Amino acid sequence: MARCDGCFFYKTSYMWNGCAYFESECFYPPIECRAYSEDGKLSEEQEQKIYEETDGAFGKQKDEVIDDA
Repeated sequence: MARCDGCFFYKTSYMWNGCAYFESECFYPPIECRAYSEDGKLSEEQEQKIYEETDGAFGKQKDEVIDDA
């Protein structure tokens, strides 16, 4: 069973698989996915890890604290 089963972002039909998070269609579902979510919400850590692994294409970068000292 693919990790996508039960994921909020996973859309499937008879002929294709789709991921609303990664905006892709017709892919082979991965065994594991950092964007897996049952309710469509991801933690800041998940979003940052996805951001880093996709070179900023997906996810969100944590706000960096700027020290003006």
